[in-house]
Amino acid sequence: MNNARKSPKVSVVIACHNGEKFVSQAIHSVLDQTYTEIECIVVDDASTDNSREVVQNIASRDSRVVLLSLESNLGPSGARNRAIDLATGDFIALLDADDTYDRERLERLMKLARETNADIVVDNQSVRFFGEDVHKFKAFDFMRKDRPLYFSQEVFLKYSTRVLCFDVGYMKPIFSTDFLRKHNLKYDENLRLAEDFEFYVRAIQYDPRFYGIDYCGYNYYIRPGSLSNSAANERTAVARMSDDIIENMRTKLRGKSIQYLQNRKNVFLKMDLWRRLNSDSNVGFKKYIELLRDPDLLFLVSKNSLLRRTRNRS
Repeated sequence: MNNARKSPKVSVVIACHNGEKFVSQAIHSVLDQTYTEIECIVVDDASTDNSREVVQNIASRDSRVVLLSLESNLGPSGARNRAIDLATGDFIALLDADDTYDRERLERLMKLARETNADIVVDNQSVRFFGEDVHKFKAFDFMRKDRPLYFSQEVFLKYSTRVLCFDVGYMKPIFSTDFLRKHNLKYDENLRLAEDFEFYVRAIQYDPRFYGIDYCGYNYYIRPGSLSNSAANERTAVARMSDDIIENMRTKLRGKSIQYLQNRKNVFLKMDLWRRLNSDSNVGFKKYIELLRDPDLLFLVSKNSLLRRTRNRS
């Protein structure tokens, strides 16, 4: 950063509910950053385990850690909103309590923010299995290796539905605090599914300077209980979120963006149909007839099968 002026401060927000087994690792990955102008705000979201005590112990030894304890469970959206209100940093970064940062993550992303004068910056992710510290694959295959990728709203929403990699809803961007407060951007506390994606779309409707790099600075750990294992009605609700976004933001979203949101809905619904067919023992061979009737579904299922085989080999 420029030595003539103080480096921007980054507030890292961690929402934690019953994370006593892993939140310490998340916090220490923040404290060990090569970028030193930081604070780490951990919101204990009414945990019933010893999460609060774990965080308090770390905070007592490092003043950069701020513990905010909630008496009632608000969910990730509410917890993050309370942290954002409390943040004193020039930028706000997100970290899930069961994930970690690479040591150079903040330094590299703040360098990108400075060079592009960005409102939002983001990186790729190293996908790993919980309990292991081994890189399996990159989360986003659309990041450029040669230069930063500029995310217009159309580009962002184009990648909102991916089969051979994660979609943009899994990203963990760093936001300019001024940008968030200028547009009064907060998480929707009524949402407990896909709340990140909905928040990001409300941000990109204002056409921010938004750049991403291929560097894997965020370590994402796959655990049981992910969206892919959730109930069918929950997956359907996530799919139909596109309708609500289009209705609420239509005046800010351009035609191509709306088209991509509609495509996201259709893909989620088709994949949900396939999951339900697979889980119904009475369907049997009929599910393959359904595939032949729907070329789009056949394509999605084939790509998903290829992805699983590729990951298993890796």
